[in-house]
Amino acid sequence: MVLVLVVMVLVKRRSFGSVKTRELKSGARSYLASFVNPDTGKRISRAFRSKAEANAWLGERHRDIRSGEFRSPSTTPVITFSQASKDYLERKKKAGRKGSTIYTYTSRLNHPLEHLGSRDLASLTSDDIESYCQKASDDLTTGAVVNAIVVTRAVLTWAAKRGYMDASQLNRVTWPVFDPVKDPERRQVATPREVKGLAAAMPDRLRLAVLLGAWCSMRMGEVCGLQRADFTHLDNPKLATVRIVRQTNSKMGGAYTDLKTKAGRREISIPPALVPVIKQHLSTWVAKDPTAPVFPRTTDPAAPVHHNTIRCAFERARERLDMDWFVFHDLRHTGLTIFAQQGATLAELLERGGHVDVEVALHYQHATIERDRKLAAKMDSRIEV
Repeated sequence: MVLVLVVMVLVKRRSFGSVKTRELKSGARSYLASFVNPDTGKRISRAFRSKAEANAWLGERHRDIRSGEFRSPSTTPVITFSQASKDYLERKKKAGRKGSTIYTYTSRLNHPLEHLGSRDLASLTSDDIESYCQKASDDLTTGAVVNAIVVTRAVLTWAAKRGYMDASQLNRVTWPVFDPVKDPERRQVATPREVKGLAAAMPDRLRLAVLLGAWCSMRMGEVCGLQRADFTHLDNPKLATVRIVRQTNSKMGGAYTDLKTKAGRREISIPPALVPVIKQHLSTWVAKDPTAPVFPRTTDPAAPVHHNTIRCAFERARERLDMDWFVFHDLRHTGLTIFAQQGATLAELLERGGHVDVEVALHYQHATIERDRKLAAKMDSRIEV
């Protein structure tokens, strides 16, 4: 009796239309509902994110046919790469992504939109996608092509999850693999004397930017985003701190934006030796208003300096010191490496650097191996075996 019931369940068919489940590599599913058009005899299909939505749509079409209200669609809805990209960015906005992040995604989509924008995703094949990857590789620099292909893959993966395209075609794509742009052998840590030399070679109004980048482990955007009120307890150097609560974004004209992550928002202690330099800078170059930018533009003192202004001055300074191997962001490596050498814990490194990724903070602990060897050598004299 049980066997008969099982057979009956297995052979039971939907009275109208069908729903097929598409399994994706990510584990997500999409549901393709379809039925035969009674007017043309051709099958009409539509993808849904849930089985309930697919069944509801079929139920509505079935009622339309029985009531005589069904009208054959003149064309099948087309979802282009351009439309999918727009929807993808809109979802990112609703998910709470920062304006600067959306701006970055948008700029990286320029090349793929130029070559794939009008393409119907339903007809896109793995060969089409691989051809675009080759086109991007031919047209763009290494860094730009990586950005273009990564965002293209993200949009297509998002579209496949929603049934806009054949996920099996996407799964067949052999995506290009790129070597790291940065030379792993390049020196990224300057000595304190070299940092001092770089600061001295900067214009007076920008000298402090180098010192904050190194000894307060600040990123370029965080340095540019500083305001007078972000410094506290400067009259007591042992208690002096700087609050990092905003940044500026060079891609958005140097405007103030939120920090990219919650970890980036932090308050850190200032090395006492740096406090007199900060006080001198504030009294000489910064307006009295608490929101006055610490590094104002010469043309508009109410606006923060643009990244390019500091970057160009820094490049001239490093040329004078024959340090072409060093970039502004490397100042953080110097500061955090020395911080780690003083015995900072992993949690302290994460906090001071505003890091989310533990692996990044571990890099600075690994960089102290030379000091570890020296300590081990001293310890060796006390060991008896």
